[in-house]
This record gives sequence, C-alpha cells and structure tokens, in this order.
Amino acid sequence: MNLNESIKEIYGLAVSKGWWDEPRSIGEVCALICSEWAEALEEYRSGKPAHYYDKKPECDECMYDGEDKPECEMSDCPENRKPEGIAVELADGIIRILDYYGYRKWGFDCITWEDLERDPGDEDVMKEFGDTIANLNYATAQASRVYRMKNGEVHTNEDESKQKMWLFSAMSIAYTTIQQLGCDPLKIIEEKHSFNKSRPYKHGGKRL
Repeated sequence: MNLNESIKEIYGLAVSKGWWDEPRSIGEVCALICSEWAEALEEYRSGKPAHYYDKKPECDECMYDGEDKPECEMSDCPENRKPEGIAVELADGIIRILDYYGYRKWGFDCITWEDLERDPGDEDVMKEFGDTIANLNYATAQASRVYRMKNGEVHTNEDESKQKMWLFSAMSIAYTTIQQLGCDPLKIIEEKHSFNKSRPYKHGGKRL
C-alpha cells in the first residue's frame, strides 16, 4: 500500500475497533504515541530482540525440544501470534500517527514510504538508542505543545502544518530506526496491523 492507502486502512480499522467513538485531543493522541516509544525503550532495556514472538506454553512447537528460550522464532507458525520487540513498538507509534492522519483527513500528495527514510550517517542506533527515543518524544510533544499567550490564556498549537511536520518527523525517525535494527519497516507495520484486525473491540476494554 502507498501512504494514503495505509492511512485509510489503519484509520478505518481504529474506527471499527471503537477507538474514535469519542473525540480525542491532540494531547491525548500524542501521549499514546509516546507510550509506544516508551515500550520500545523498555524492550531495549530488557535486552529483547528487534522482532520476536512470545512463546506459547500450550504450543508444542514453542518448546524447542525442551530448550528454554523466551522467544518463538518459527517463521511458518500457523498461530496468530502477536509480534513483539523494539521494532514492533516503533511500528506501533507509526500506526498511531497514521491513524491520527486519517482522523484529521490528512494525506500526502507526492510523499512515499521511501521518503520516510533518513540518512542514518554513521550512528550506531543501539549505542545511542536513548537519544533516539528522546528525539521521538521531542518531535511528538512538539505536535501538541501548549504555549501561554501574553494575555495569560493557554492555547494549544492548532497549526495543522506544524502538527503534520512534527508527526511526520517522528514517523521518519521511527521508520529509519526500524531499518537500522535490521528489519523491513513495511513488513513490520503490515504484520502488526494484520494482528490488530484480530483483536477485540477496544482490545478487550481498554479506556484509551
């Protein structure tokens, strides 16, 4: 899918799962996006791989002939497994951003998935992963920043062009980081989106 098709698909699924039954503020949306960056950081801190599947105790295939491993690595497993890992959490952040793009009816005229890729330079993403998460949080926060006017009233930045720019920047950082982790961003995003289709309404009763 191109970016506009992905926006339509992801937003449509979010609506069907009840996530837009009530209006959401840009602040709430950005807080949820930042929660995905935080989960990516926790996976990193726990020493987890970029992409893996949790072992299922009831699955004989996950037992690895008695080996004690925390992740399932079967590439052809028939189970509908939930993908996990640093790259998956970053992909979740991208999915949330595209969902918000759909809600705001934003799209792209000439931008493609490839345009999200940044020049990584000589950075070691795992060595500087904390900085990457800080940059993701900064870009996301800027999309919802609140400033105080001279008359003392508090206003949220509703400038659409600035919101789009900062969210696109966060999405670009996450996309490039997934690549640097050795994963295909589109495959990770498509896999997680496909898994989300199987989840219950509001994922079983979550409030946000």
